[in-house]
Amino acid sequence: MQEHRSGYVSIIGSNFLYPIVRLFEELEKMGPKPPNEVQAGPYENGYSVAIIGLSIFMVESYINRARFIIDSKIPIPGKHNALTFFKKQFDQNELYEKLRELFVVRDTIVHNHPWEAMISSSADGLKFEVQPQHPSDKYGDKKFLNAIDLPSRKTKILKINLFPTRISYDDVKEVLKTSYEILTFIESTNKEYCVISYLPVNFYGKAVSFSDFIESLDEPVSERFTKKDDDDIAERVPD
Repeated sequence: MQEHRSGYVSIIGSNFLYPIVRLFEELEKMGPKPPNEVQAGPYENGYSVAIIGLSIFMVESYINRARFIIDSKIPIPGKHNALTFFKKQFDQNELYEKLRELFVVRDTIVHNHPWEAMISSSADGLKFEVQPQHPSDKYGDKKFLNAIDLPSRKTKILKINLFPTRISYDDVKEVLKTSYEILTFIESTNKEYCVISYLPVNFYGKAVSFSDFIESLDEPVSERFTKKDDDDIAERVPD
């Protein structure tokens, strides 16, 4: 048997799609509810931070793929993380600011920034007695301090919760849509860097494109994909 050799780059990229969509499906089946002032339900919070983490990991993976390809053609001097590379490579300040907030959310989850507060319970659930305190001298960095609106404990642009236990379903949808916006921009600059929009995923037992999955996020579950069929999607997937 003849041996075939080819180059290989270890980019995870689209491998994140299946678990992201599968976990989102499970989250919806739980019947997510708005969080109280302090926290979301434990299952909803757990699934939400998992989906958000994987989504932002996927974005960073594709950015690093773009950087690797560009660097292989025109060497990029020095070391740059994904955020710095995106800012320097692409003239997209609005997208950069959104990406920076995604990375702040990622750090909040991965490092589990602890807040401290006095709380009480009421008919509406848990609430804060006073504004919770974040030990910014011990946790968080410059981008965290620039991104957070302290009174709401959310990011300034995307309005994503940065109080870890309050992260929930609506935050997941915002992260998914913003991740898609960033990835499709990268795809539009050069499909060698990223192809994501028409990749198929299995959602509620149907094969749909990732773009259709994202478009469905603001629709009632019962109305999703009723006007689409697998053949139509297959025709739109580029070779």
